[in-house]
Amino acid sequence: MKKIAFRAITIVVIAFLVSCGNKTKEADELRLQGEFEKAAELYEQAAKHGDGYAWFRLGNCYQTGLGVDKDEERAFDLYKKGAKEDCIQAQVEEARCYIYGKGIEKDEEKGVKMIENLAEESKHPYAKETLASLYIFEIEGLIEKDYKKALTILEECKEEPYGARLLGQLYFWDDGYEIDYPKAMEYFNKAYELGDGYSAYLLGHMYQYGKGVSPNIQEAISWYTKAANLRGNTRAMMNLANIYYENDSLKNIQQSLSWLKKAAKFGDGDAYDRIGYFYTLGEGVEKNDSLAFENFKKAAELKSANGALNLGVQYMLGCGTIKDLKESEKWYIKAAEYGNAVSGVFDMKLRNGNNQKNENTLQVGIMGIDVASEGPLSKKHKASYIFNYRYSTTGLLNLEGGKMDYQDLNFKLNFPTQKAGTFSVWGTSLIDKFGSDFEKNTDKWEYMSDRSESKDKQYMAAGGISHRYFFNNDASLKTTIAGT
Repeated sequence: MKKIAFRAITIVVIAFLVSCGNKTKEADELRLQGEFEKAAELYEQAAKHGDGYAWFRLGNCYQTGLGVDKDEERAFDLYKKGAKEDCIQAQVEEARCYIYGKGIEKDEEKGVKMIENLAEESKHPYAKETLASLYIFEIEGLIEKDYKKALTILEECKEEPYGARLLGQLYFWDDGYEIDYPKAMEYFNKAYELGDGYSAYLLGHMYQYGKGVSPNIQEAISWYTKAANLRGNTRAMMNLANIYYENDSLKNIQQSLSWLKKAAKFGDGDAYDRIGYFYTLGEGVEKNDSLAFENFKKAAELKSANGALNLGVQYMLGCGTIKDLKESEKWYIKAAEYGNAVSGVFDMKLRNGNNQKNENTLQVGIMGIDVASEGPLSKKHKASYIFNYRYSTTGLLNLEGGKMDYQDLNFKLNFPTQKAGTFSVWGTSLIDKFGSDFEKNTDKWEYMSDRSESKDKQYMAAGGISHRYFFNNDASLKTTIAGT
């Protein structure tokens, strides 16, 4: 009797575990099809029954905002729950949250230490691949860029999708380990066969721009389509949209719009911005200012710099919405935050410039100009510089009712040393002038802003010298002298 009862319990437990596994598998398939809400529901159901992988995937949903409202703090909590269920992926993502300050106070040293320990103790490919990625992208003051070390780690993971792809990228990037396009293509093909969809996107890029092969737009389309359909890669979708819009022999507005809508469904803010343009111009769709506004708003909420800028224009002109100059100014400033090459000027944490090669950018649009440059001051000592100047004005448009002039300049010089730590000199400044006129004809008053006049000026400048010294892997001292 006891044996029968034990067998019955065993069968129930096995059936239960299979049921959880089936839910996560179904959720994975739905996620890759862009059915994020349904996928999130299934992940949550499986997670509640102790499925660590489901907690990990549900954390991804909240971190990216796909299928649920974006909530990085909740994502961190979910990763921790998955980590307690011994899910290595969840443990790695918990560590990455500490490194990048996602949902928890930033603690790079703790996060790096966690990944190093996971890679050493678990030997799990996901942990080792993540450690290799840290050596590729570096963590200032903790892990220096070391392609040889990354290569050594990845050689142990070359039978894994992400590991094979990272190996390919080391041979693909201009500033990678070494340029070897045939070897990169070999690893990308292998990674794709192992299930890495992003490698299909990279193969499409190689065929589109002739990296190691003769340019072949049809082959590029084929690979981009695989990346888009099989793995939901939004970069591939955006490239397909661009090809069908810009290539004269293949131009197809409806195809372009279709790919943009798919990318938007996967949460790509720039895709919403481009759809907004279609509605603004009436290209491929009936001109509709309200739908243009809605798409620009979604783009801005997803932190698309162009989307935020265009939303500001919509508010300024009153296109598809009520004219609101203060709201317009808010989104212009947001656009500066999202699209700023210095990435973080408003919290005084400027990123370092590229210490391997010079990169220069000039962008000109109806809203003004943006000039940026970065590069090495000394390749031998890995010193670098970065600066960005932007001048944006609506005065050039001769618009009635108000205008805004905005300028900012940001720079950072970074000087790492072997024994004395890292020194940096940085500065940021802005001039912001915003004004609106009242409507003299009272018969034309529609909104409160029509009957008021305002003029605002803001000036800001800050600069300083910072020094960071590492006593060991677990202790460091950072000192900053600044003035405003």
